[in-house]
Amino acid sequence: LQEKVFEFGPRWHTLDQIAFGRGEALVHLELPPEFIDDLRDHSVHPALLDMATGAALFLIPDYEKLGCAYVPMSYGRIGVKKPLPSQCYSYLRIRPSMSEGPQIVTFDADILDEDGNVLVEIREFMMRQVHGGLILNPDRTTVREASASVPDDTAPDGKVGESISSSEGAELFRRVLAGARGENVVGFPGDFAAFERSRRVAAPRAADGTRGGALQDDIERTLAEWWQELLGAESLTSQSDFFQLGGQSLTAVRLLARIKKTYGTELNSAVIFEAPTIEKLARLIRNGSGPAVALKSPERVVWMPGAEAQVHPSRVQSVPKIAELRRGSPRSFFFVHDGEGETLLYLNLARRMPEDLGVYAIEPRRLARVPLAHATIEEMAASYIEQVREKQPHGPYLLSGLCAGGTIAYEMASQLVGAGEEVELLALLEAAIPGAVERPGLGAEMRRERIKQALADATGAVSSPLKRASLTVATIAKKVIHALLWKISNRVQLSWVQARYRLLCVLLKRQLAWPRLVPELGVRQIYECAQTRYTPKPLSVPGIVLVRAQNGEGGDDTPYGEIYADETLGWRAVANNLTCVDVEGGHSTMLQERFVDSLAAALLPYLQGDAHAVAEATDSRAMVAS
Repeated sequence: LQEKVFEFGPRWHTLDQIAFGRGEALVHLELPPEFIDDLRDHSVHPALLDMATGAALFLIPDYEKLGCAYVPMSYGRIGVKKPLPSQCYSYLRIRPSMSEGPQIVTFDADILDEDGNVLVEIREFMMRQVHGGLILNPDRTTVREASASVPDDTAPDGKVGESISSSEGAELFRRVLAGARGENVVGFPGDFAAFERSRRVAAPRAADGTRGGALQDDIERTLAEWWQELLGAESLTSQSDFFQLGGQSLTAVRLLARIKKTYGTELNSAVIFEAPTIEKLARLIRNGSGPAVALKSPERVVWMPGAEAQVHPSRVQSVPKIAELRRGSPRSFFFVHDGEGETLLYLNLARRMPEDLGVYAIEPRRLARVPLAHATIEEMAASYIEQVREKQPHGPYLLSGLCAGGTIAYEMASQLVGAGEEVELLALLEAAIPGAVERPGLGAEMRRERIKQALADATGAVSSPLKRASLTVATIAKKVIHALLWKISNRVQLSWVQARYRLLCVLLKRQLAWPRLVPELGVRQIYECAQTRYTPKPLSVPGIVLVRAQNGEGGDDTPYGEIYADETLGWRAVANNLTCVDVEGGHSTMLQERFVDSLAAALLPYLQGDAHAVAEATDSRAMVAS
């Protein structure tokens, strides 16, 4: 998959074999014989190091289905003990607790010699998923010699170029190695300081708190420095609010990564909702007070909002499991977390909702080492309804959710209607009914494309017909073996997930803690197991809207309409008065800044009680199913 986006040279063909375990892999690497002389000049050969870490991508759940490229983001720690030989092993482990769904994944790796001695030790290696933005500006891709210093002028047309040449990149990299000491280094084709001054808009000044808003200690001052850098904010006080200053989900991930690296305190991203100000976040770091429970492990302290742990019961605190995304009244709009347990993704949409609407995000119920503490979708819905009723005791209710969140919201609507309440709107954002049938031949087509690409890579530069035939047979055989190994490994991993899910059902029923020696399940794994046991009931409410994305960027951003055979994603079988509305963006990108206006415009008529207007406005793009 990476080779579809990046062009790797012949030195990078080092991956020989890979074997999988439970969340771990053992990779055998071998530098091609013609490049062994490189080791005289490179004690840690970049091709070996790249593949020793990059092979960890195969540990990402559903990596093949995602179809996305990943780029390195950061190393937590790397220790080099001995030079790398031409042949070595890499022992890789994925760290779900430090990952943010499939978007940002974290691994540990040990590179070993053939006797098992550790040569290089890597901890908290993070990679980020990318969809677009990898294509260089064609006007700036010509190779030219870089000057000794970064030029002071910008591009001739007054606009800053979108890329730098390979020569410029190499020169900048040498300069960074020679003397740069900052945590972040910018390589920029122009005067970066001037560019920043021209684009920066001063953030609103936060209101002073009861203490006058002054920053109280080094922790608060450090957080303020990070906020200035990450958010472009100025005039910060202890009461400055992360979201009011324009904070987004990715910014939150970067902020929490810095907190962990600096203070050794790992925070779940949902904590930002409960501690959005510098003062509250600093208090969490300083002494653990606030909306969280400290879960101690040998390496770190983890803070999870709303955790109800069997360990340290005296420190359990009652906190709301509904986060306020946007203040408003008198009506409320509730969004259910997605399949990764995330709710920050709704923030852009919340900011575009009408002023009379309070927007709230429903977080998963969590226990110590259990990120989703419900075994069935019915239980999730019943628990979330209890939390919703604390905010809004009676209908009419407005409910929504992306993907898995949409399915849970559907069950919530069903239970509310069954209890005699009114549901005004149920918005299913790219949600497919459990068990929806995929388009025929979809998997086979993807496999054919991968084989075609592999054959092109293997035989593209070979002119001899005999050698081409030999390479073709070898490539196909290798692909078949890898496919069989992947299928066996996938089945083993699925069986292990199902076994732990059955254990979870027992532990939740008996109110027991998750065993420390058993690997944790992720939110996605728990939800998918629960989904197999769920059958939606017929539902009839005035407004059921299925929002479908139209133009994704591949991988997990592929619109569900391209994956599933039924244009209503299976919902027409159970949902009466179903309306389908198409919006810009993909499965996940439709909630991002560049496409979210289209989504907000599609929902607005239903929120204003004018459902017929949207059908007329969208014409053929909207369809009513009965």
